[in-house]
Amino acid sequence: DCLIATFHKTYKWGTVSSCDAIKVRSVMEKVLAAFEKHPILRFLNARPLRSPAYKVNFDNGILLESVNDNIAGKTPGSNYFGKHFDRNFSEESSFLTDEITSKKMMASSELGCIFRYSGMTTFSKNSPMGRIFFDIKNEKKIVNLPSYANPTWDKQKEEDSILEFGGRNSQGF
Repeated sequence: DCLIATFHKTYKWGTVSSCDAIKVRSVMEKVLAAFEKHPILRFLNARPLRSPAYKVNFDNGILLESVNDNIAGKTPGSNYFGKHFDRNFSEESSFLTDEITSKKMMASSELGCIFRYSGMTTFSKNSPMGRIFFDIKNEKKIVNLPSYANPTWDKQKEEDSILEFGGRNSQGF
């Protein structure tokens, strides 16, 4: 979604966020590799800075930055300060807390923001992601694919998952 949205210029200032610096780096390096190596996307001329946080400017006027949610730190969500983004691509969203979510919402553009959440559905109904996921108003906006939709799924993974999660009808399966 990040690659397509950047190519089509559907936002001006975007952020890629995740629970910690290692995950942010993992996601951003994959995104940058696509912009630098793909025969069409490389025409956007991505100009990245990788430290202290990722900041990528494109010839089409898009700015894409990384945000470490810092869930285990002393000041979770503080990296949103001073940002006013209109698109957020959030990885490992099940780890979001009310504190981080509040700071993220306050940092979004006053003209509105599209939040694209991804990650495992290992959250409670009362967590920030749980409230979004289980809200009936969002039923047409949410795609929740089971593990067996993965093309690498095989009989062994199925048997392991049944043992791990307690059956085919469990939430984790």
